[in-house]
Amino acid sequence: MKYLFGGVLLSLLLSTAIFSVFQANKINELKQEIKNTQKNIEKSNTEIFKIKENVSIIDASIEPDNKRWAKIKQVRKIITDIMKEKGRNNLTVIEITSIASHVVDYSREYDIDVSLILAMITVESAFEIKAISSADARGLMQILPDTASEIAGDLNKKYYNLFKSKDNIQFGTWYIWKMLNYFKGDLELAISAYNCGFVCVERVRSGQYDAYPKQTIDYKKSILEWRHRFQNLGVD
Repeated sequence: MKYLFGGVLLSLLLSTAIFSVFQANKINELKQEIKNTQKNIEKSNTEIFKIKENVSIIDASIEPDNKRWAKIKQVRKIITDIMKEKGRNNLTVIEITSIASHVVDYSREYDIDVSLILAMITVESAFEIKAISSADARGLMQILPDTASEIAGDLNKKYYNLFKSKDNIQFGTWYIWKMLNYFKGDLELAISAYNCGFVCVERVRSGQYDAYPKQTIDYKKSILEWRHRFQNLGVD
């Protein structure tokens, strides 16, 4: 009986030891699984951050203004849809978001409707950042170098690049603002002046010229049509 009890005790001790080893292995396996899960989570978080970075040009660079950001996203979608419509996909999400943010910001700064700025960019360059016309007009809003030099002087801006969306949109928006002020808020005259120059518009108004160039007539018509379309999409 004594030996039997000792054998049973030994068996229990062995079983306990085996179970402890099993538990230890299981715990180690669980720990490893937790580490792997954490690594996967970290990897996923990194990927999520990269996606967010592409979508919003790094959230930290955008001021915490919900209304502003909502409008930027709205404008970004409109630009993306227009580019698809025109069969173009050569801009990155970051570039499109950058254009949208500058449109929204300079619209607010110079009190020019977003719909008008978008219409002008659509007609002038179809959102081609490095577009150059036969007359050497450059960038998104097709600004001539001489005109850009005058605008830079008015804005007291020493350094600029017409192929940077920020500078180009600022100059173009400021210039249409200047034309609107010059013609006392007459949108059609301001649009015509943006295309053929305010001297041309004055000469038509005074009767020195019989009519606007056909290009200017077509330009004004296109701008107004696109502006109306954008207004119907809910941008002011």
